[in-house]
Amino acid sequence: MTAITACPLLLRDGRIVDRPGFDAASGILFDPQGATFPPIPQDPSKADAKRALEELKALFEEFPFVDDRASAVLLSAILTSVSRLAYDFAPLHAFDAPVAGTGKSKLVDCCSILVNGHECPVISQGTDETEFEKRLGAELLEGNRMISIDNCRDPLGGQLLCQATTQRFIKVRVLGLSKSVLVPNAALLFATGNNLQLYGDMLRRGLKGRLDAGVERPELRTFNKEDPTDVLKRERGRYAVADLTVLRAYLSDGSPVPEIMNGHGTMVPVQALGGFEQWSRLVRNALIWLDGADPIETIETARAEDPERQRLEAVITQWHEVLEDRSLTARAVIGEACMSELTPPPGKPNGITYLHLDFRNALLDVAGETGRVSPRRLGAWLGKNKLKAIGLYRLAPDTVLHGESRWKLQERDTDGNWH
Repeated sequence: MTAITACPLLLRDGRIVDRPGFDAASGILFDPQGATFPPIPQDPSKADAKRALEELKALFEEFPFVDDRASAVLLSAILTSVSRLAYDFAPLHAFDAPVAGTGKSKLVDCCSILVNGHECPVISQGTDETEFEKRLGAELLEGNRMISIDNCRDPLGGQLLCQATTQRFIKVRVLGLSKSVLVPNAALLFATGNNLQLYGDMLRRGLKGRLDAGVERPELRTFNKEDPTDVLKRERGRYAVADLTVLRAYLSDGSPVPEIMNGHGTMVPVQALGGFEQWSRLVRNALIWLDGADPIETIETARAEDPERQRLEAVITQWHEVLEDRSLTARAVIGEACMSELTPPPGKPNGITYLHLDFRNALLDVAGETGRVSPRRLGAWLGKNKLKAIGLYRLAPDTVLHGESRWKLQERDTDGNWH
């Protein structure tokens, strides 16, 4: 047995497990738990898929998504919920909002109700990364196919979470024992939080759908439509079939590669998201094929909001403006950034006027120590961020002078070469 499901599932060969009982070919036990699932169309058209997708979208039309990309993350989560076993890896699907009560956890519950018939059990981050990894490891050991990290207060990332999105097998330490267990991983990961931030490698492993009700107490809002969790509990079969109709229609049409507009205003074929190619070629492509927004565009938004990237961009921008392409040690860079006028300004005999104040402030943000820029910290920061490109520029190690590394700014030409 490889999995137990309460909902029909799409497999990697395009077949759908939709008959109650044990499916020997896939090793999946389908127990509908009393729910009735209408027949799934064998060869649905693109028009059928569009109607099915609109039916799903109508359930959530009163949720205050900030844009179409954010709502595409929800549609991706719904499609991924019934097709997670069709590919090796799937990105984390996260929902965030400025304040509590906007409906983030309810969206995760809807995905769980559709597949499992009940709301999604949750875990919290705990007090530190070690505690969080213990909780996540326990969920993976239990073989849970949906894991929701609820109400994240701290930036979300870490080694085990990254592994849980990109590894088929994970070694998890058993609590209280000095041994690890090899766990097959087919989990779909969710996260919710107020102004949730992803960090490190999770920035490229997570899709984030943002909601904003624009009010101080969103939990006090009134709605015209029935709660979608109640609708899904009552009509799971109808919406599961709509979900699978979208995917089966895309496969029936030959899985065409849709086109999107690049930064130059030209339509180009969609390139699969690195690390999640199988998921991208099915779920993401199906949404774009139906003229929907691209859910992975939210990755770029998260990257732009990443504090570490913002600090790197500030240093590179000021480095380019002040130092241009000179090769300098970290100590010499600090000397240039902290140059000041020799004569105090009028009326401020003890004042200091820095010639490159923005550059100094950018270095203080990454290597500040008791109000000064530390050469040791700056050298360590440069080593950590070497060759990380921001637009057309990156910081690169050059030569070594008297035991100290020299650094310079490199620029990428139109052929993609760095100089």
